[in-house]
Amino acid sequence: GVQVVKVVRVKGWILTACVGAGAFVLAALAREATARDPTGAVDEICTLRNRGGDESLALYVSDAPSGNAKVVMGSFLVRRGKRHFLVDAGLGANIVHDFKQMGLGQRLLFAKPPERTLAQALQARGVAASAIDFVFLTHAHWDHASGLSDLPGVPVRVSAIEWQWARAITEPFGFGIVPSQLEVPKQFDPFQFDGPPAYGFAGSHDLFGDGSAIAVPLPGHTPGSSGLMLRLKSGHRAFLLGDAAWLLENVGGEGAGPRNHSRLGARLVGWNRTETMTTLEQLHRFTKANPEVLLVPAHDGRVTDRWAEGCIR
Repeated sequence: GVQVVKVVRVKGWILTACVGAGAFVLAALAREATARDPTGAVDEICTLRNRGGDESLALYVSDAPSGNAKVVMGSFLVRRGKRHFLVDAGLGANIVHDFKQMGLGQRLLFAKPPERTLAQALQARGVAASAIDFVFLTHAHWDHASGLSDLPGVPVRVSAIEWQWARAITEPFGFGIVPSQLEVPKQFDPFQFDGPPAYGFAGSHDLFGDGSAIAVPLPGHTPGSSGLMLRLKSGHRAFLLGDAAWLLENVGGEGAGPRNHSRLGARLVGWNRTETMTTLEQLHRFTKANPEVLLVPAHDGRVTDRWAEGCIR
């Protein structure tokens, strides 16, 4: 039979420790209580920019209005108490070597050396590479994974769908993947979207179990692309979109509907343009319902240019 040995109240939850038939229930219930605790928050999000410049909207947005946008490459440094983690890894020291494997078309568009590598961008923020607990990879494309070479041994969290897809690609820059960037000894830790639907998306994964950083699936640009909702101690929320939207114009707003990734861009590095549009429509509905949430496409420098000293708190 099952014997009740202890009852504990924790944050409004009744936790019952039961021993029987080899079962010990207390730990499982405690984990569940923690996972549903919505009180966690991060302290600060800072941009780590590798390079940037004005480029035509038409390269990134289908049926784009005329004009240019500031397009950047880089990553984000998130501080949570005394700990740090990264969202994406941007461009690392090996990127110039990687560019030599590019086809001519992509090389003409993309092969520009970084103004500073990930390690240099971290140094400018006064953070040592050894102080990074892990990297959350929104997707495995070269401009998001290159900097992993600057972080030897740092764990990398990426959706299991993305990991399985990316590891099956063997041709350099095929679908935007550089296989050498994903090789051991980097410590990859694939995760499942094991939580309930969140924010209108099909699933979720709570990185810390406290609601401070919740990943959701944003497929289309790649099969396992993820976005990360971060709650700040100030009460603000920032939704880091990776490349689900290259620019804010992809999501739309202020009377404009969502616009797909450009056909050229999708042909060069995209996976499924139809599914990309489905995700953009979901993001458009989300932002209409939650206009207070800051949307942060990975490459839209106009967003992070508005942050004081490149950070929000």
